[in-house]
Amino acid sequence: MTIKIGENVEYTLIVIGDINRDGKISVVDVAKVKLHLIEKNTLTGIEDIAGDVNGDGKISITDLAQINIS
Repeated sequence: MTIKIGENVEYTLIVIGDINRDGKISVVDVAKVKLHLIEKNTLTGIEDIAGDVNGDGKISITDLAQINIS
């Protein structure tokens, strides 16, 4: 999500767990992390930051468990 303040100031907000940046944490986000973990897809940039739920610097099964929804 991007917030603009005035004409020249812009901030990118990262919601931890919201990998696809649609404003909600859903099965799509869980699937993206699963694909990353089995090396079928690589999360980069903002996706990588959002996927590191526990903040340890890497995306792991622990992060997946923390964003897994019922």
